[in-house]
Amino acid sequence: MLFSLLVSVLLAASPATYVVDSLATSDPARMLVLRSDRSWALEPRDSASFDSDTRLAILLEGKFCCPLQARVFTPFGEIDGLQHTGVDLATKAGRPVSAAFDGIVTLSADDHPAYGGVIRIQHPGGLETLYANVRARRVSEGATVHAGDLIAEADSLAEAGPHLHFELRYDGLALDPVRVIDFPAGLLKVPFCVLDRSRLAPAAQHHSASVGEQREIYLARVARIAEQKRLAEEERQRLARLEAAARKYHTIRSGDTLSRIAARYHTSVRAICRLNGITETTTLRVGRSLRVK
Repeated sequence: MLFSLLVSVLLAASPATYVVDSLATSDPARMLVLRSDRSWALEPRDSASFDSDTRLAILLEGKFCCPLQARVFTPFGEIDGLQHTGVDLATKAGRPVSAAFDGIVTLSADDHPAYGGVIRIQHPGGLETLYANVRARRVSEGATVHAGDLIAEADSLAEAGPHLHFELRYDGLALDPVRVIDFPAGLLKVPFCVLDRSRLAPAAQHHSASVGEQREIYLARVARIAEQKRLAEEERQRLARLEAAARKYHTIRSGDTLSRIAARYHTSVRAICRLNGITETTTLRVGRSLRVK
């Protein structure tokens, strides 16, 4: 009884939350803390508690600008046996590409062996963004850029259509950009991304070997979408044939009424009227064909 009373008093007097879990971050001075009220907070880090933790919260702090507001055409991950280390954003050639965060340009080239026209930017906390299949580069290596600065234009990759290949990396590992960026809306979804090194997808550790590989991935996506459309059209035609085969018609004879016809085919007058675009008072003409099912 006394214990219950004490607990009640303590709960009434102290509504403060408690720490449920904590996670290391890409900032060595801070950790991410989850409290009992499901709120997150950044607090001073106790590095000793993270020695064996494979998880890391990569902070996405500061100003953000969507590099290209567009739909995702090719997703991150495996595409027909190939590992896609970023996302391809559907666009038109010549559309401006912006820096996602503040940072320093570490690569700017027209003929990179893996990406063709490419720009890579290093951001605070170890995050990297990569913009490939670009032209008209406006920044050079060593330049400081800010979120929203125009850095290039989207280009076409040989037989593949115009698009921007965008990657998000940390410590050389590729992350799925869609986890943190809503590209169609042009918004940042969350302020951090959790990297679990023990559960990495194959694409996370992959590095493109040639522009040919990027082209092959894009064309594989094009082929897959074309096949999906073909199968959908085949299914539509199949259903149309089944519907046509199930249709029944009645040729009006002298003395026929809608109610008699409906009773003969086990349907209703209303259904016959709907199928033929007529009303219950429509005059039935001998020799006319009525759809009854």
